[in-house]
Amino acid sequence: MEAKTLISWREMICCILSDLNEKLSFIHSHMNIYQMEATRTENTGRASEQQKTALKRSLTNTKGVCVPLGMAKTEEYIFQIQIGLFDHQSLPLYSVLSNQMQTLWNTIYGELQGKWFAYLPPDKAELFEKDNLFGDKVSISFPTADLDIKAAGTCLAADLNTAAVYHLMCAVEIGLRALAKQLKVKTVKKTVPIELGTWENVISALELKVASNFPRTKKGQIESDFYKAIFIEFRAIKDLWRNKVMHARRLVRCVRSVGPTFKSEGNTLPNPSTTPVPIVPNNKRRIAP
Repeated sequence: MEAKTLISWREMICCILSDLNEKLSFIHSHMNIYQMEATRTENTGRASEQQKTALKRSLTNTKGVCVPLGMAKTEEYIFQIQIGLFDHQSLPLYSVLSNQMQTLWNTIYGELQGKWFAYLPPDKAELFEKDNLFGDKVSISFPTADLDIKAAGTCLAADLNTAAVYHLMCAVEIGLRALAKQLKVKTVKKTVPIELGTWENVISALELKVASNFPRTKKGQIESDFYKAIFIEFRAIKDLWRNKVMHARRLVRCVRSVGPTFKSEGNTLPNPSTTPVPIVPNNKRRIAP
């Protein structure tokens, strides 16, 4: 089972715990049987061929339950027992089998002590390892942001809210650089490649580009206002979220929801600007990386 596998309580109880409990019950009962037979025969008695066959089958089934849980020590010990059962023509001693079952029991319980499972309430589970959290338009327009958006949702599901903001800032930065590409801004401070520029450098370069590229006409004003409103959004995100979180100045305690507009409660960071971005007539403008 992978660390990022999400299963329900029903699956945990029915598919994992019940199977494992069944195998543990078999091991415990046969450990007692072997111990009683060893005592009765003064440690000289041997298991029957039927018992040997049943044990082989049970060990194989037990391994099948333990392997998905990453119980490597148990898997290795079962393998050692199986080698002894398959390689030797003679029947195994009850005393040996009893000791092996006791060791196997202890190994399983020892490994189970190191396996931890986290519970996610239904509203949190909806964000865990989910694709397309911001919808098709964002996913299609900014495919390179998909991994960070997905990671942000997973962080929120685990109440790692500050980490979620980090991934969201990475996703927003992809949008910022896509905007720079659309406006054909390749450098900041004249010589620094856009990929190496800070948010402030990039936003300032974009503002300068827009200020010098659009004529003082009605159409030019509409286009200029479109970009200026976007720059307001980027600066709000930079100042209120990105800088404070990236420089460890504040921690986000609680996030109510995640999407193109952040919503938070009880956090030490103020909400970012929610100034709407004006839509260019006919929706002709599209920003894509």
